[in-house]
Amino acid sequence: MSYALVSLIAVASSFGAVNYALANDTVLALERQELSSGCAQIEFLDGYITQVDANGDSLPDYLINTQRLMCDGSQMMWCGTAGCVHRIWVQKPDGGFDKSLDTYAYEVVFDRPGDTSYKIVTREGERREWLAGAAAPASASSAAATLSGRWSYSADPLPVAAVGGPEDGKLSLTCESGELRLRYAGWWLFEGDAINTGTRQWDKSASGIVPTFTVGAHETDVPVRISEEERMLVAKDTLPLTAPLIDALARGSYVTLVHGGSLEHELQFALAGSSAALRSLRAACN
Repeated sequence: MSYALVSLIAVASSFGAVNYALANDTVLALERQELSSGCAQIEFLDGYITQVDANGDSLPDYLINTQRLMCDGSQMMWCGTAGCVHRIWVQKPDGGFDKSLDTYAYEVVFDRPGDTSYKIVTREGERREWLAGAAAPASASSAAATLSGRWSYSADPLPVAAVGGPEDGKLSLTCESGELRLRYAGWWLFEGDAINTGTRQWDKSASGIVPTFTVGAHETDVPVRISEEERMLVAKDTLPLTAPLIDALARGSYVTLVHGGSLEHELQFALAGSSAALRSLRAACN
């Protein structure tokens, strides 16, 4: 399959019609895979895919806006109160693509030519972010450059590796008796200053809250419970230091927490700096 830009002229298929003059066939194929679980008929509208340079390597990358999608006759299938799903596919030197962003937003736009930063508009307002690994301009403040999240390690009071995420999201691993316990929080966990009533009911359901931690092709289910004192979701069981999930977190670019197929409850955290932070955590926890 060619990884160059190709002309697609109203190619009809069982998924719908593609009406682009120019689009990348590989990314559109990846998008069909992403959408196939929820859409029987797919039609990409103008503005669904935009070529960008998301990491400064001059290879064509692609920004996806699912608001510009017809899914089984609906244009809002992948949208909710938090906006519509936006994705960024970053091209690798071998021509393949990595999904480097997958989040709800009202708008994501690369509005500064020659700058790898992008403007993202969410329910919390407008801010500027960079993908993990993308160089921030030298003039950017350190606070702005780390908006997309970078892992850190702390030894006191307990060894912990942690990262912040969009909309005040948090993810951490803490050493407990030679093993690691996951904790995290996202915007939907709270209603004002209190734990959301719906989340409480979810926690008490027969299945409970069981996020799937997804890093590339690696997936691990981690049953969690609400910790009222910590105002976080806490793993019911600890993970051994050698757990495959810990290895995946140390190697990957992003981790996505999937909650039972609910896109609105998905959380994503960058893994920039995770390798060093987790190496220090493992060494201290041995």
